[in-house]
Amino acid sequence: MAKQAAETRTGPTKEQVYEARRAANLTQEAAAGLALLGSGQRWSEYERGERNMEASRFELFQIKAGQHSEFGPLRRAPRTRVTHKDPSPLQEDRTSNVVAAHP
Repeated sequence: MAKQAAETRTGPTKEQVYEARRAANLTQEAAAGLALLGSGQRWSEYERGERNMEASRFELFQIKAGQHSEFGPLRRAPRTRVTHKDPSPLQEDRTSNVVAAHP
């Protein structure tokens, strides 16, 4: 049964998981964060071969780490400063001496 599971493996080997993390210069905790894992413990299990990482999760890690052969490094849009303007200028309430904001 174990032999059959090894033949149908579609995810990365434990060596590939380790090398990808080292190439990205990340700790196991940081790599786990990129791959949307709960903690570095799960990443460690992948590197030790105790668990098999899904191919899609490894591909997500590669994309986020800038290692994917097809997508390459992510290019993020520059951050822009948001200025807040008062959407409703103060208008005078003519029925009283109170100035109120109206939508």
